[in-house]
Amino acid sequence: MLYPKRRMACLHGDFFCADPKWSDQLSEIGIDAGADWMALEIGEIRSQSGYGAVRLLTLSDGTRVYFKAERYALHKRLKAWLRPMRTTVEAFAYGHLQNLNIATLTTVAWGERRFLGLPLSSCIVTLEVPQSRDLREFAVDEWQYLEEPRKSEVSRQLAGQLAEQLRVAHADGFVHHDLKWRNVLVQQTSDGLQPIWIDAPRAAIWRFRRQRGWVVDLSDLASLAVLLVGKYDRMRFMLRYLGPQRRPGDAASLCRLIEQRLKRRPSRERDLG
Repeated sequence: MLYPKRRMACLHGDFFCADPKWSDQLSEIGIDAGADWMALEIGEIRSQSGYGAVRLLTLSDGTRVYFKAERYALHKRLKAWLRPMRTTVEAFAYGHLQNLNIATLTTVAWGERRFLGLPLSSCIVTLEVPQSRDLREFAVDEWQYLEEPRKSEVSRQLAGQLAEQLRVAHADGFVHHDLKWRNVLVQQTSDGLQPIWIDAPRAAIWRFRRQRGWVVDLSDLASLAVLLVGKYDRMRFMLRYLGPQRRPGDAASLCRLIEQRLKRRPSRERDLG
């Protein structure tokens, strides 16, 4: 497991780190130190953003991995000068979550390229999560059409696990900072459904103003929950998240803060079309 610290990997030049188990296979397809990661048109594009694309690749031994390559535009380079790059933060987040026993992605390689502290490009490679789809897709396309009692059973299973994961993460000071439904995978395992945290380029350890971090993550989850999940189930989730040590009024107070943030920051995720 590669677990970098949340800081720059290098001040100037190239940095690339790969798990020895996978380094030779990655090098075979051009993912190594010194490569132009943005120019690699390999695999199948699965998603794109203003920074770059995520591609699904198959290595020589049949292992499937996600390869994300990103480039910083000029104005973003200046803003991110001397700051950790997005893929480095992701690698940090996945390693930290695994240390907390929270299901997440496994990093097999990551790298960054800088010029005098200015970020130029970066990459990260993670193992594919088989038999999974993001929570938003799962809820909209499958869960909402389930018959009772299966629908309630699935809801309680996933909500219970997410509440426990959030409680553990926040107790440690970890904040995902973009925990929308599309950034949570739902994987079918032999024990049932399991939520897996992904896509965390803004994650951090919040030592101060910790409640603000809690509200950020909880409101991101709530942005779609207010449309698909009943008020009673949302309150039950909140009570489980707070745990047995909660004080009277804690849940209601936290719900008010979440509602206030949702009003200030409308989410595009609420469009179910």
